Amino acid sequence: MTSVHLSREERTTLCSDIHRFSLLLGREALRGEVEDLAADLDSRMESSPWERLHLLATLWPRLETTLQSIAVSPDTATLPEVRSLPIQTARGTPATLARLARNPADHHAWIQETHRPASTSPVRIQEHRATHTLQTAANRIATRFLTELALEIQALSRLAQFCEEYHAVTLAEGMAQSVRHWLQRAPFSDCFPRMRNGTPLSTEPLLRCSPAYHSLFNIVHQSRSGLHIDWTDCTFVLFPALEAWHLYEIWCFLRVGTALRALGWQPFETDCLQIVPAGMRLRLAHGRASRIRFHAPTRLKNTGRPDPDLELIYQPLFSSANRTSARLLTGYRSLSHVMQPDIALVRNGRMLILDPKYRSYEEVGEEQDDIDKMHAYRDAIVHIHADTGQSVPAVNAAWCLFPGTQISPHSRPERLRTYPASTPNHPFGTAGIGAVQVRPGANNEELTALLKYWLQTIP
Repeated sequence: MTSVHLSREERTTLCSDIHRFSLLLGREALRGEVEDLAADLDSRMESSPWERLHLLATLWPRLETTLQSIAVSPDTATLPEVRSLPIQTARGTPATLARLARNPADHHAWIQETHRPASTSPVRIQEHRATHTLQTAANRIATRFLTELALEIQALSRLAQFCEEYHAVTLAEGMAQSVRHWLQRAPFSDCFPRMRNGTPLSTEPLLRCSPAYHSLFNIVHQSRSGLHIDWTDCTFVLFPALEAWHLYEIWCFLRVGTALRALGWQPFETDCLQIVPAGMRLRLAHGRASRIRFHAPTRLKNTGRPDPDLELIYQPLFSSANRTSARLLTGYRSLSHVMQPDIALVRNGRMLILDPKYRSYEEVGEEQDDIDKMHAYRDAIVHIHADTGQSVPAVNAAWCLFPGTQISPHSRPERLRTYPASTPNHPFGTAGIGAVQVRPGANNEELTALLKYWLQTIP
């Protein structure tokens, strides 16, 4: 099987599209939350991870100057600390005298001290002493910000390496080295930031400290301004754990969503795009946890259909027919073994399966094994009626999505593999089975046409 090769530009487009598509779908499906997070979205719709890296690089000189000022004169606090001291050095405070009066052991030690020879080891006593510490709220906030910044820059560096954006790699690595340097210096090395998943970084204590901390307050808020994808904890930037085929799979899911939007379908609900205090986070999980719901275009809402909405699901799981759980009787299942395609579109009880395959299909017939899997999906996945318990076929079309070879004016590879072959009256064949090329950087009009064709032909 011929391997897939994506150019450096296509790799960059692939990752940037994930960011852009997420913003495009998320700002509509999460409209209220997005408006609360950032008012100016249009100017950032076309942003990319490299713009995020550029913003951090622009802020970095000011941040270094601020960190230098903090290191010279850090915020400190005075805390009472119980220390074991030689009894001769006791300050005789009221608290110490009260302890001597209440504690027979300390009282006895005081008497011994007045009669013991000078050569014996001194008797020790517990006494409160004031101690200066760098463990203040402001220093913990600064340390947490630097720690989170290091994680984000590390993720951006991995992304840049995958995309072969070497200028971005150099920029990210230089900043990462500087952040590590500061985390090893006082007061940041002496602090233990309270890192809690999902909790926002509260910065108000910075305003109660010296001007250097005020400057840090402004830098933190500038670095968090606007809507951006949180790259620090997204599954698709944990390289090399995720291979290129998995990244392509995620890109295809979002690409299908934007194609539906271009056809007039309005995203209104999602649980795979989440608003967090720092921005938006893409969370793709298996089964019911990862889906985007779309309202039908206005022209279809008056047709009398019982369920005009459409669901785009990432990796739905269809349990085996051998399982008899009552939970399965009202949904979908497989008539044979467990099945889990990558993408499913569901409307009115009918389903379109789209399965990204990181293949070139350069040679004729290379797609046959994957086409056989599409037959299995179409024939085995059924819908269980809630009232009768009867099963009816649920999948009326199943298609592979493949990147193929690079598209150029001099090379026009076959973008559709249909069965039977395409005709003017049946551009996608009549079997409901085939493969369509979907490649980063291309217009991918065939995918949009396939979705439109399926939506028009379902009952």
